[in-house]
Amino acid sequence: MYTLDTNALIYLIAGEKPVIDFVSHVLERGNVLTLPTICEAEFFSHTKLTTAEKRDFERTMPFVRSVPLDSDIARLAGTLRGTYHTPLIDSVVAATALAVGATLLTRNIKDFKRIPELKVRRV
Repeated sequence: MYTLDTNALIYLIAGEKPVIDFVSHVLERGNVLTLPTICEAEFFSHTKLTTAEKRDFERTMPFVRSVPLDSDIARLAGTLRGTYHTPLIDSVVAATALAVGATLLTRNIKDFKRIPELKVRRV
């Protein structure tokens, strides 16, 4: 199982070939791809988001399981933030990946390397 960070989602939507190839391989092998709902909010917060990017997001979502921020994930995120001093959004993303037992796909390894129990893969 893999969880997309916002930047991985952006590169996927942008059609970056290495990201598309990896995600395609993940899905072909029957793995589940998850997306924290906070990443959806972060994605849609970009002021220069185009209509085509919004459309491509909607086309991607049937292949991705959205994971809502619930109380358990919120508490874990708070613990991660307090322990490792990570920004709140990164703490929520990491907590989501940990809660579902997934490896986090991100381009920003340094943002998550302080959390030793989190599996991270650069895309």
